[in-house]
Amino acid sequence: VLVFGSVGMIVPSPGGVGSYQFAVQQVLLLYAINEEKGMSMGMILWFSLTIILIIFGTISFFLLPIVNKKTRKSFSTM
Repeated sequence: VLVFGSVGMIVPSPGGVGSYQFAVQQVLLLYAINEEKGMSMGMILWFSLTIILIIFGTISFFLLPIVNKKTRKSFSTM
């Protein structure tokens, strides 16, 4: 499900809005899960992926200068 959802994220639209949910829905139909539950699962997965990217991206943005200071000091002492 996640592999085909990833293809849905890449193909037609930026961020996979709509296409990710549709890809997940279609794969879940193969497992006899109805359309509404498939679309709901796709929406939950897409939303949680987006939130995780925003949270970890923000954390990384603020930690990057700290990590770069430590690496510059270690290279200058060599």
